[in-house]
Amino acid sequence: MVWPFSSRERTSVSEDDLVDLRGKVVIVTGSNAGIGYSTVQFLARKGAKVYMAARNEEKGREAIKQLEAEDLWGGKVEWLKLDLSDIRQSKEAALEFLKKEKRLDILVNNAASVLGPYKETSDGLLDIMVVNHISHFIFTTTLLPLMKQTAKEDPKADVRIINITSEAHQMIPPVTTFAGEETLNKQYEESFMGYLRTYGYSKLANILFTKELQRRLLSEGFTNIISISVHPGSVTTPGSQRFMSSVPYVSWLTKALSSWFSYSQRAGAYTSVFAAAAPEVKAEPEKYRAVYMIPVAKVAKPSKDAEDERLAKELWETTEGVVRRLGIL
Repeated sequence: MVWPFSSRERTSVSEDDLVDLRGKVVIVTGSNAGIGYSTVQFLARKGAKVYMAARNEEKGREAIKQLEAEDLWGGKVEWLKLDLSDIRQSKEAALEFLKKEKRLDILVNNAASVLGPYKETSDGLLDIMVVNHISHFIFTTTLLPLMKQTAKEDPKADVRIINITSEAHQMIPPVTTFAGEETLNKQYEESFMGYLRTYGYSKLANILFTKELQRRLLSEGFTNIISISVHPGSVTTPGSQRFMSSVPYVSWLTKALSSWFSYSQRAGAYTSVFAAAAPEVKAEPEKYRAVYMIPVAKVAKPSKDAEDERLAKELWETTEGVVRRLGIL
C-alpha cells in the first residue's frame, strides 16, 4: 500500500499542472463516481469535451449536473452508455462514439469490478475478467483506429491511453501462461484474500495489455500515442466501500483503518490525470511509454510477471481469440 503521508517527489496534481485540452476529446470509463468522476472534472476543467462512459444513465446525468454545479471552467461533459459487464454492448458503445466524434485524444479505462464472489457469464467467461479486462480490450481496440487517425492528422497530437490497474497485481502467485481461454477464468480461493487475488489477477491483465498495446503501436510507427498503466493508491470509493462492507469477517477496525489511510477521490485521480494530460509525458515519451505509475505521478516497477513480454503477447492473442469466437471482433 502507498501511504498518503509517505515521502515522494510530488504530493499533488492540480489543473495548473496539465496541458490545455481545448479542442480535445476524452473518454473516461466508470466515471459517474469515485476516481473517474474526479478524473472527468480535472480534464473537463482544462477545456476538453469529456465523455462520461458509464452504465446507468440516471446516475450519469446526475453526476454531470453535479460537475456543472461545481463549475467545469468552460469544459463540457456528455454521457455515453457503456456497460462493461456486457462485451457486446461495450463494442456498441465504441461504435456509437465513433458516430459522434472525428477525433479521440485521451482514453482513460478507469472502471473496474472488485466485489466477489465471482461467477461465469452466459458466454462462459469470469465476470470480473469481463469487466476489468475483456470489455475494455474490445472498447479500446474498436476506438483505436480513430486514435491513430487523430495521431496522424494532427501534427500537435498527444494521444494517450491510460489503464487503471492496482497494486493488488503483486499479491498473486507467479503466472506461467495466458495461453488458452481457460486462463481468463482463473479464480483463487473463496475467501477475502482469494477475492483480492482474483481481482489482482485481472489487474495484472491491465498492465500486460498496456505493454502489448504500446509495443504494437510502436511497431506501426505511432510514436505519439502513449499507453500507461496507473495504480491510483488506496482510495475510498463507493466500490471499495461496498467490497469492504460485503466481507462480514473483516473487522470494524480494519474497515476504519482502510478509510483513515486512504486518499480522497480527488487525490486518487492525481496520478491518472498526470498520465493523461501532464506535459512531462509528451516531453519525455521514452520515460513514460508503457510504464506503471503509482502515487503521486511516479514511475514504479511492477511485478516480474507484469514485465513479461511473452505473457503480454499471450494475453492479447487469447483475448482476441475470445472476442473473435463470440463474433464481436
